[in-house]
Amino acid sequence: MFLGKALKLCPNLMTVPYEFEEYEAASNFLYRILIEKTPYVEVVSCDEAFIDIKDLVSAQNELEIQEIIKSLRAHVFHTIGCTVSAGIGPNKLVARMATRSAKPNGQFLCLKMDDILKYIKKQPVTDLPSIGRSTANKLDSKGFKTCQDVLKMPKSEITSLLGQKSGENSLQLLSRYRLKRLYFESREEKHLC
Repeated sequence: MFLGKALKLCPNLMTVPYEFEEYEAASNFLYRILIEKTPYVEVVSCDEAFIDIKDLVSAQNELEIQEIIKSLRAHVFHTIGCTVSAGIGPNKLVARMATRSAKPNGQFLCLKMDDILKYIKKQPVTDLPSIGRSTANKLDSKGFKTCQDVLKMPKSEITSLLGQKSGENSLQLLSRYRLKRLYFESREEKHLC
């Protein structure tokens, strides 16, 4: 909600000013910690990133993966005082959705294909990246509330409901849960200032 609307609803609302410099410093510390662990860090925003730790584990040892992430989260907390929620998955879609299940200040692992499919099917369509309020409302109006509902939809029905491009994008997005790896668009090295 925007501040103006919040103030109209609650005229006595007290706000706390942003401290952009501190936020930026904490963000830079966070990314330095991640980069110390693995060079494969994709920054999504000032407090969100994808990291690829496959080079740090033997095969897909879930206990080892959990311990690495637990250690990273603890390191971030002890260094900058910020808690971290971590979703662990074989690709960006699963990792991002698993992060929602990890909040607040937890971690959620979903690596096995059978577990992934069960997990994805139960999630509300609103948990999918790029499914905004308008698209969610259209899907909801036809009784499609979960990802399983959308996965069962014939392509013609979803494109009719959402339009050709949005319908195909939604189906393509949902099909990404099958990807085995976390793919980075670019492995080009970037430096923090």
